[in-house]
Amino acid sequence: MGDRDDWAPLSEVESAVQIEAILALCAEHGWNDVLDLGCGDGRVACPLVEAGLRVLAVDSDADAIAGVRASCAGVEARVGDFLHAGCELLFGDGSRADAALLVGNTLMEIHDVECARALFLRLRDSLKPGGVIVVDNFVLDIWADVAEGAWQEGVSEDGEWQMVWGDGDEVIALRRGRDVDAEDWEVRESDRLLRLWSMGSLRLLGLSSGWEGPGEDRSGALLVFGTT
Repeated sequence: MGDRDDWAPLSEVESAVQIEAILALCAEHGWNDVLDLGCGDGRVACPLVEAGLRVLAVDSDADAIAGVRASCAGVEARVGDFLHAGCELLFGDGSRADAALLVGNTLMEIHDVECARALFLRLRDSLKPGGVIVVDNFVLDIWADVAEGAWQEGVSEDGEWQMVWGDGDEVIALRRGRDVDAEDWEVRESDRLLRLWSMGSLRLLGLSSGWEGPGEDRSGALLVFGTT
């Protein structure tokens, strides 16, 4: 989204596994048209286009979209805040996607549950009948780090990152670099808020917005919401 570090949210190995899983999912179900929300500079969108899929890539960062267009001529890329009701989620010819991707921690960036619910409701009308929403498998990566004590002290071992728990069990403030302050554990107005989605909260999100699941894909790298 706005920070260039967000454009590469996964390691090269993790990213390759995720992209392969998305391609396998599309091949398995015969999907050809994909909506990539929070696309960054095309980490996922460009490999999908190279594989022959039609992709609409959306991001609020104009520099990110410029990067997508420069590196992948076949992509349809659009600057827009997909959380805003006025942001068009259909292809330029008015057609709909088979699947909407919220990967690379994009859903985690939506810390407000009502904003996420509103987006999921809009996607029901923006995707083809039988369409799906694909997200990261947070249960495998995000909560695993917390469970293993990676953030037990609240500050990363190198001192570059700080995690501050906000109101509620799943909302955190993530600080970096000069913003790290091991003496300050109150959420500031300037803090970047993220939501560590649990499987329970994802199910509630789906249930409240008319989606089934989520369930794991065959690789276990992705979670998929289907229409009810």
